[in-house]
This record gives sequence, structure tokens and C-alpha cells, in this order.
Amino acid sequence: MSKTNWKNALYNIMSINLINFNITLAIFTMEWIISKLTCSSLLTGILIGLSSLAYFFSYFTGAFMDLTRKKKTILLGLIIPLFTILFLSQIALLANNDIFTIILLFYTFAILTGFTSDIASIILSIWIKENVNEKDYRKVSSINRVTLRSLRILAEALAGIFLAISFKYSITPSLIILVVVGFLLLPMNITENVEEKRMHSFKKSLIDGFYYVRRSKVLTQFTILTTDNLFFEMQGLLLLFYVEDVLHQGPIYFSALLISAEIGIVVGSIFALRINKGKLGFYQIIFRLIISASLASYILINNIFLALIPTFLILFSSGVNSTLTSATLLRYIDKEYWGRTTGFIGVIANGLSTLSGPLGGILIEIIGVGWTYVLVSVVMLIFTFLKYTFKEYYNLEIK
Repeated sequence: MSKTNWKNALYNIMSINLINFNITLAIFTMEWIISKLTCSSLLTGILIGLSSLAYFFSYFTGAFMDLTRKKKTILLGLIIPLFTILFLSQIALLANNDIFTIILLFYTFAILTGFTSDIASIILSIWIKENVNEKDYRKVSSINRVTLRSLRILAEALAGIFLAISFKYSITPSLIILVVVGFLLLPMNITENVEEKRMHSFKKSLIDGFYYVRRSKVLTQFTILTTDNLFFEMQGLLLLFYVEDVLHQGPIYFSALLISAEIGIVVGSIFALRINKGKLGFYQIIFRLIISASLASYILINNIFLALIPTFLILFSSGVNSTLTSATLLRYIDKEYWGRTTGFIGVIANGLSTLSGPLGGILIEIIGVGWTYVLVSVVMLIFTFLKYTFKEYYNLEIK
């Protein structure tokens, strides 16, 4: 592999993550609007879950993106329907006479953003695998995560401000920013070295990718471990109703907690660069124990400032683990199967998030916010100890 072109790498990372910035801004705004219009944790949870529906198709998406040369064209083509739905959503919100129409538009937007985010992430990961020197994998993974989460901090802060200033016009900023993002994507360089031998049939590509994952104990074990996302991804919904039902506060306070979470991921991703050796499983268990304890602590906290602490620690630990895992898997997975492998894992890891929203909504209705946090904590603890039993995954070396 030749020397990493840092100019292209940084521009591509920023360009892709600007898409997720706009998605975060819009979805955050819609979550708050739905929760206020319907007063239903279930309907709000469905909205959150629908943004993960696309990941059930990640394996097919990854296989297709592995083969196609028109990656940027596909990405740019998704901007048009996103803009259309946002525009119609803003009109419906101003009309304020049909909650059903608003819910339908918001749900449709959530589904489409899931596909957009998935495709964007796959494109970026394929480009990194093809164009970044192996010795720079951990650094690039950290930069990507820090950039993504820093932009999310900005999006969540802006969403809280826009909602506080004007509830009815809160969709408009997302419309304007989406147009800007579209223009910024035009000069983005995502060309990669596609070998002719990879341009075989789509069906054969799917079959080869499946057997590649199945033959690997490490990838099989990692896929099983990611099923805990069904509960871990409830956190966004839990924070929303924690602010509303426990703290009895408004969108600015929700933004504050989400910003604390994003800062945690940024700091954790940077901290991961200091870990240069050791077994992946060891660090994952240490930081997962911190996550489990922090989740359970919410049942004892009724103060916004104290709540910032576990919120930060949960995502700090997640940032460390995610960065170490991403860098390790970049070295481990063959570049020919990268899109399909990450797509296959995404079906389980992220696809289950579709169900986490509705399930979280039901649990909040039945046992309340605090005890739902405790339940999620227990599930995280069980999966933490399961990591220790998966020796092949546990013993992966960090380099």
C-alpha cells in the first residue's frame, strides 16, 4: 500500500460525515416534535427505530457497493428525495392540521435516512480500506469517529436551539443545510482501485461474502456480540423521556445530555489512540463494565448536572471500544470482502436497532424510564462476560 493521501482522506471523511450531520439535525428535531404532538413513547420509539430499518438490507447494499463504480452518483441521487420529504414535512408542520400526515412524512424520512447513512458509511469504509495505509487504520478510524461525533454535537445543539426559537419552523434549517451538503459532495473524491476480477455477478458476490463470514470464527463471534444493540440503542429514546418524564425539562436540556454523550465519544475515540498494544477483548470488557454501571446509575439521579456524568462515561467507553474494534477489523478483513462483511455485520448490529425503538417505548410504558435503564444495564453485563468466552475475538491483538 502506498503512502496515505491525507488531503483526500480528510476531505472524504468530512464530506460523508456532513450527510450524517444533516440527518442528525433533522431526526433529532422530528423526535422532539413527535414526542410533543403524540405524547407517546411508542410512536417516538418507532420513529427512532425506522432509521435503522435499512440495515436489514446492509448485506445486499454492501455487496452492491463492493461492485459498482457509481458510488458518488448513488449518494448524490439520495439528496433529492431527502430534500423533497423535508420540504413537505415543513409545510405539514406549518399547516398543523393533520398529525397523521406529519407522522407519515417523518417516518418516511427516517427510513430513507437509514439507507442514506448506511450507503454513505459503506462508501467511506471501502475507500479507507482501498486507499489508506494499514499503519494508519487506527488513526483514520479515530479521525472519522471524532469528526462524525463533533458534527453530531453541533447538530444536536442547533436542533435544541431551533426548537426553542421556533417549533413550527424547526425543519427549515435542515432544508438549507442539505442543499449546501449536496454542493460540497460534488467535488468529493471517492474513486478506488476496482479490480476487474471483482466485477463478477451480484449473486456470486453475495454467496462468497456469506461464506467468508461463516468461515471466520472471529467475524461470527463479533456478529453474535453485536446483538446487544437491540438494547444498547434504546439510549436515545431513554434520554428523551428521562428529560421529559424524570427531569421535566425541555429540548435544551435534552440537547445538553446528547452533547455530553457526543463529547464522550469524541474524547473516547481520541483516547483510543493511546492504546498501542494488548488484547482487544481485555479493553472491551473493562469499558463495557463502565457502561453497564453508568446505565444503572440513572435510576438514582434526578439532577440534569449529575446526569451528564454517566451520559459522558457511557459514550466515552463506547468511543474507545468502537475505535479499537474498527481499526482491528480493518486489518483483519480482506479488502475484497470489506463491503459485504461490514454489510453482513450491519444487518445484525444495526438492523436490530429498528426494533430497539418500539421495544424501548413499550418498556418505558410498562416499567418506567429508570427500571428500563437497569434492564439495559443487566443485558450489557451479560454480553460483557460473553466476550470473555469468545477466545478468538477476545485474543485479537491491537497494533
